Amino acid sequence: MSIHTKLFKRSDENLFFEFPVSIADAALGTSIEIPTIDGSKAKIKIPAGTQSGKQFRLREKGMPPYERWWIWRSLCAGKYRGSS
Repeated sequence: MSIHTKLFKRSDENLFFEFPVSIADAALGTSIEIPTIDGSKAKIKIPAGTQSGKQFRLREKGMPPYERWWIWRSLCAGKYRGSS
């Protein structure tokens, strides 16, 4: 699993990825694929009439609370084995 940290900005448990959308796509609507933190892609719909600056949310694609960040990072690296 690769982590593309340079593509994202973090604010608490939220990750932000800025993606330019043309005026025509914002006015008429479209679907786009964006990268996720785990290296996969997510498809989002841009509804017709979307205004500049609109933010879209992808559920369950953010970060764990900062206190548990080291556990999440270890899981991604395959090094952490929690007890059941």
